Amino acid sequence: MKVLGSKIKDVRERKKMSQQELAEEICPYAVIRIIETKNRCDSLNNFIAICERLEIKFDEYIEYTVEEKVNFFFDEIEEKCNRLEHKEAYELMNNFEIENVNQDIVTMIKYKYYQGITALLGAEDFSTAQVYLYQVMDYGENVNIYSILSINALGASYALTNEMDKAKVYYDKSMVLLERYTGEMEPIAYKAYYNSAKFYSLLEEYEMSIRICEQAIQLNKKYKTLYYLDLLYYELGFNKYMLNQDGIMEYKISYYLCQVFENKELPKYIIEDSKKYNIPFQVDENGVIKKRL
Repeated sequence: MKVLGSKIKDVRERKKMSQQELAEEICPYAVIRIIETKNRCDSLNNFIAICERLEIKFDEYIEYTVEEKVNFFFDEIEEKCNRLEHKEAYELMNNFEIENVNQDIVTMIKYKYYQGITALLGAEDFSTAQVYLYQVMDYGENVNIYSILSINALGASYALTNEMDKAKVYYDKSMVLLERYTGEMEPIAYKAYYNSAKFYSLLEEYEMSIRICEQAIQLNKKYKTLYYLDLLYYELGFNKYMLNQDGIMEYKISYYLCQVFENKELPKYIIEDSKKYNIPFQVDENGVIKKRL
């Protein structure tokens, strides 16, 4: 593992600590010498312990490749989208220069997908969004999960301009491709489930929306993951209420998951729903759910 050895040395010397003192009860002091002179550490656990002793964040002292940095950047964009911070994500993507990156197919598909989805949701620039998303299809429909998400996002772009027939074509297509998808079930795959559930709910196809939510929730249970569960449980609760079913438990699960995931936007919609649809869901001034009377 490549590390920023000179920076580690600078911190150690500022703290007036010898190599032996830094290494004590962690590793042989020669490991510190290799870190500082060769910019290499063969043990992540040792490196984390060294950084903790220096009171620094270990991930800021690892020398990442350009490809790794790009993937971290896309992860940041995705996180902002998950938190409904679409304008911030759009601004970040606008300042990203793809020319400085090794342009392999997977990277280009991610780039065009995120340019498309942030233009769509962060700037409401439908034409620009569709240009990028259609370009993804030039690479094939099932290259990776971002190919499927781009088709899904095309559905969203038409839905936002009230072209529901066109939107349904792409949502249907993305769900078929997702069911046929044989690659690793990446976290972002669950986004297609949520987006589709939300769309079918908009069409008042509530049973279809419920089925999609439950399918995604079951996949999380199968793989012992927590991907998009705050959003999926919210959509599940909403659609149950639209069918006059009791969805209060799903709303509660979603609300508390928002606190775990630090999702500050979705709880606002949950509270709005409770007032609009007379759902017996209230929280106190501390954000704690009140017991049903």
